[in-house]
Amino acid sequence: MENSNKRENFIPVENIDFKKLIDVFVSRWYIIAATLIISLSIAYVYLRYTPRIYQTRATIKIETKQKEIPELFGGSGNLSFFENMTKVQAEIQILKSKKIITEASKILDYPIAFFVSGRVITVEEYPDKPLFIEIIQTDTTKNKSPLFEFTLIDNNQFKLKLENVNETYTFNLGDTISIRNYIFKINSVKSYERQILFQFQSPSSLYGRVARNLEVTEVEKNTPILSIRLKDTDPDFARDFINSLIQAYINYDLEQKTLSSGKTLDFINEQIERLESSVNVSGQALQSFKQRNEVLNIESSVQASSARMTALETQLNLLRIQSIAIENLERQLSDNVGTISFDLSIDGQTDPLLTNQIGQLNTLLNERIRLLTQYEPTSQPVRLIDNQIVLAKQAISGTIRAQKNRNVQTIRFLERELSSERGKLKQIPSAERDFLVLQNDFDVNQNIFTFLSEKKLETSIAKAGTLPAASILDIAELNNSAISPRVQYVYLVSLFIGLGFGIAIILLIRIFNSKIRDISEIEFNTNVSIIGLVRQFPYKLDENSSQVLALANPKSVFTESIRSVRTNLSFLATENKSKVICINSEVSGEGKSFMSINIAGTLSLIDKRVVLIACDLRRSKMHKTFGSPNTKGVSTYLTGKDSLEKIIEKTDYENLDFIPSGPFPPNPSELLYLPKLDELISELKSKYDYIIFDTAPIGLVSDSIPLIRKSDINIFVLRSGVSSKSAVYMPERLLQEHNLKNVGIILNAYVPDALYNKYYTSSEKYGYYSNIYGGYSNYSYTKSGYYTNEDVEKKPWWNFWSKN
Repeated sequence: MENSNKRENFIPVENIDFKKLIDVFVSRWYIIAATLIISLSIAYVYLRYTPRIYQTRATIKIETKQKEIPELFGGSGNLSFFENMTKVQAEIQILKSKKIITEASKILDYPIAFFVSGRVITVEEYPDKPLFIEIIQTDTTKNKSPLFEFTLIDNNQFKLKLENVNETYTFNLGDTISIRNYIFKINSVKSYERQILFQFQSPSSLYGRVARNLEVTEVEKNTPILSIRLKDTDPDFARDFINSLIQAYINYDLEQKTLSSGKTLDFINEQIERLESSVNVSGQALQSFKQRNEVLNIESSVQASSARMTALETQLNLLRIQSIAIENLERQLSDNVGTISFDLSIDGQTDPLLTNQIGQLNTLLNERIRLLTQYEPTSQPVRLIDNQIVLAKQAISGTIRAQKNRNVQTIRFLERELSSERGKLKQIPSAERDFLVLQNDFDVNQNIFTFLSEKKLETSIAKAGTLPAASILDIAELNNSAISPRVQYVYLVSLFIGLGFGIAIILLIRIFNSKIRDISEIEFNTNVSIIGLVRQFPYKLDENSSQVLALANPKSVFTESIRSVRTNLSFLATENKSKVICINSEVSGEGKSFMSINIAGTLSLIDKRVVLIACDLRRSKMHKTFGSPNTKGVSTYLTGKDSLEKIIEKTDYENLDFIPSGPFPPNPSELLYLPKLDELISELKSKYDYIIFDTAPIGLVSDSIPLIRKSDINIFVLRSGVSSKSAVYMPERLLQEHNLKNVGIILNAYVPDALYNKYYTSSEKYGYYSNIYGGYSNYSYTKSGYYTNEDVEKKPWWNFWSKN
């Protein structure tokens, strides 16, 4: 019968079978278990030796309305929405600035950090202080000192050692210690369980620790309420530092707001101190004159002139004081101070242009301070603001020059008026004239002193009424719940990672498997029939495979799978009374000779006359199985040295004869093309029902081509776990190239393994396809008890890559 099992009109529809997919992973459960154990162990070690991170939080409100006493005098304290938001963002940057963090460190007062050395990690001790250390001097050139290792010898003596330095010092408690520019005393030990380490540190040394873990954000977008969060390995430190940071920020804000008022007060106090002696002198002179002379009656016109002269001199002196204030303003501009102060008006009037320009300059200076918290001084944004500050200062300098010119002109005018009024005094008697001069000096000094005192009072009230820009809503409190690492999250992630790695390894084993391990890999890659699925032989073979296995173990699962092959062979070439079977494989080691022996043996059991021919003329070993010397055989027959009767050997099994390959010839390929091969086949057909040729591997040499063409049945042997996947295509290629009949495939040494099973089911449309004639049996197990699994070799679970 010709091979008619072509897939005509075959359209497979594949669907994933989730049960089979699960079986793939269950078959290698130990890989998943191993990756899970490894992953969870890594997670445990990570959690065991990773320092816990704690987060503490405080909330403050930024005052966007200027709640200060100057608002009572008609000033508006309300800011626009955008100004409010800009102010909030500016305050956020100030809170995160190095200046504020350093000031907070000073408030915290943490000059010595203590650590306790563990077996793996070193833990900071805060706020506990295991040692009482008196600091005498520290090295101001360094932010941090080296770590000192403290080891107590007895109740009074101890050793000090610099970390990573082989220098050890011995001291008594209370001794003055001088090491590396650090002078201090260790007066007593509070507690001592493990090795203690300590380190001197400056306020600025905490900046790096705090800055990278400090977060200042709006609680809600576009709101003036800020959340201040600090992450640290010590929850007590995080709480104390946030509270210190808020206090430092409030102090800084008050300092900046009162800076202008303070400068004005300093100037006023300086002028008052200078005038105070003048007022006293003029008052005493006037009082002394009144005591020496009688009270005089002065005409009203003279009194009016005197009052006019007093007013002129008062105005003249106030202008001179204002000129001094302007000079002070010029010095502030040239000295590049942080903020500019100018608040000295005459008769309640100040130059509105100059006041506006100073306000703009102060705004630019504050903006520059904010930018420096984000950028370097040489960065583009800072350079731009510096250019604007230069232009603002130039504008103020121009306004100051104009103001000074106006003051000079006004002073000259007042001096001329004052000279005219003084000329009028010459017309009155000398006594009255002296009295008026003294009275005038006293009134002028008194008026100026009163003016400055009023200004001082106004400025002091404004300074006293200054409120901080922030109010505390929630102070930082101790939080002993670690935010990192999160134990449940770490274990959950490690669980998924372990599971994922296990699944990935299983898939990679399956994907990168280049060998045939499942029947589906043959079914879906070739149209050639599968006539047998031979189970792996459960026992170890001897060196020469001297036992005919199908005969030696008649009740094994292996023998039943060979019988299944025998049954399927009976459906092939049924029209031939004597059948020629050629058994081949791609390469050696796939069980070609093994199958030949066992197929021949099982055929002999049903009273069929069988002859097994070792036709691998290059390296046949089959003669060892039957104990033949291999001195004669196929090679000697084809060369005419021996007759057929001489090369046929009887075996120990009834109905089974054997012809060895004979000595290795120099031209094995050419011998098989000789006409003698046809004579051999013809003679054997007259004597035997089955003629089985065990040939050379077709993938290595072409010796077996003549036999393949002359055979009634061609069997191609593939071995599970040994044959490459590309070997599946060779039988169909031979079938097409040589127009062969009755080609079949046997999968040898098959062991069911769910890892390599297909995980999908398929249905067929528009046609029927049968892969084999008589069907093959997958003898995995039986419940009847006729076949048992006891003869199936149990392989160790760790040897998952090998099934042979």
